[in-house]
Amino acid sequence: STSAPPGGACPAECSYCNGATCVIECNMGPGENCHEDNIVCPAGFACELRCNAKDACKDASLSCPVGYDCHVLCQQNDACPELEISCNGGNCTVSCNAPQGCKDTSLTCGEGDNCTCEGFAQPLQTSGCESACSCPGCE
Repeated sequence: STSAPPGGACPAECSYCNGATCVIECNMGPGENCHEDNIVCPAGFACELRCNAKDACKDASLSCPVGYDCHVLCQQNDACPELEISCNGGNCTVSCNAPQGCKDTSLTCGEGDNCTCEGFAQPLQTSGCESACSCPGCE
């Protein structure tokens, strides 16, 4: 079980904060998508990445906070193509809320990570599943 993040003033890289959770919204408007971004969750916060439109998080990478919870939502078909998510010792959850929401999305889990995949997770590419992951399609 991970300890609660301390939180504090909401860091600039967050779209907004929900208590001690930094929420990063990726949409399709100018300046709102996360194409090819290297997203690093700020220290001291749990992190939630919301990919709200087709290609919103295309070719991006997400480095989850060290030791705190990390939640990725792929809300539309092809919301997260080639998105690479790295868990860093917290509880990492990927919610695939459309049938092809996580197509070509990858989640890397290491020893001590607790990774789960929810919803339409079948296309999700996972590595490190042997020790950490309870996702359909991991075999």
